[in-house]
Amino acid sequence: MSRITTLSVCLALIYSPCFAQVSTRSTPVGEAAALVMHGQLDQAISILQAEVDAPDRTDAQRGRAYSVLGYVYREQGKFAAAEKAFDRALRLMDKAGDRSSDYAATLDFYAGMLMSTGDLETAAKAMREATDVYQRLENHAALSKIHTHAAELQIKRGKYKQARQELVDARAEAVLSNAVARMASEIDATAGWLAVSTRKYHDGVAAYSASVEECRKQFGDDHATTGWSYLLLGKAQQLDHDLAGAARSMDKGLAILEQTAGKNNVRYLVGELAYSDLLKDEGSYAEAARISSAVNETMRNLGMQPCAAACAVSVWGLGHPGGL
Repeated sequence: MSRITTLSVCLALIYSPCFAQVSTRSTPVGEAAALVMHGQLDQAISILQAEVDAPDRTDAQRGRAYSVLGYVYREQGKFAAAEKAFDRALRLMDKAGDRSSDYAATLDFYAGMLMSTGDLETAAKAMREATDVYQRLENHAALSKIHTHAAELQIKRGKYKQARQELVDARAEAVLSNAVARMASEIDATAGWLAVSTRKYHDGVAAYSASVEECRKQFGDDHATTGWSYLLLGKAQQLDHDLAGAARSMDKGLAILEQTAGKNNVRYLVGELAYSDLLKDEGSYAEAARISSAVNETMRNLGMQPCAAACAVSVWGLGHPGGL
């Protein structure tokens, strides 16, 4: 796999337009989830740690808190800590007999982390279990999300025909849920990843452009999800040999992420790596090397999982902020 395609895959794996529906009510966990959506991860961790340590919480409540805590660690590129939190969440939920949408969402988050670390078989098993729960609950919006994530898994496996069918199923479930507008940005972003993976770069640009517009409508122009969508579009434009368009999109995406999530956020840092890759294509090798070196040093200082080749981190998401 070439350096440019490798980085494109990592960009795709970190994408997710909406945070799954874990405890969005007016609770400390819901407050933490809102903070994560705005890139305030350290504040979210403080709230969640207090929740998991609180002696008066039920097993189900602590399980939900651990679930979101696992998501936050994953967002920070700290996969070992994320795995421990997810394991604790699922054990507590199992103990409580919890088979709610929150339990299924936890399995989905867990599957995303496993996909990031390369354990595709266990990820598929977790997704199947989540699908069973959502089918029993007749939660079509969540089923749309699961089919989208299953498409991502099939892309990662190189099974593109199956990925296309998963996206067809995702759109069908979105229609049944009357939530097409809400689900479209993630579905289109995944369709863009599929197009790029099959070297249909112009189609990838079209799909990512649609995702950007949907994110702008749903979240506005000053939201981390919109910023990340611009970076995905920029990578597709780079692959489609539109370097000027790629620079504009990446500049816009990085500016939004800097203002919303901060320069130490994993999405911003991977976006900087994408931008350094673009600079290489433009012939600015010295500046590209400077940015790449600075990003890798920052990631090491923050305790993120070490990079491999051109890609520093690969997390489930926004296709990958997947979301809370």
